[in-house]
Amino acid sequence: MTSYRNKEGDEMLLISDGSNRLYHVDPSDFKVKKTVSVRLENGKDVNKLNELEIIGDGTVLANIYETALIA
Repeated sequence: MTSYRNKEGDEMLLISDGSNRLYHVDPSDFKVKKTVSVRLENGKDVNKLNELEIIGDGTVLANIYETALIA
């Protein structure tokens, strides 16, 4: 989980459940505002997303659990 401000300036949480889905959650009520699926160019899901980081331009980096790979 990591926090960020959306384009409107609202504080948000970015949460992974270990699947290929990332959830944008409002921290005031923990309601999911948006869900994003992470897939390879061939359409295959990227699962085991872990250790989320958001860098300057809004790009999300995630470790793929139990590997040395970054998505």
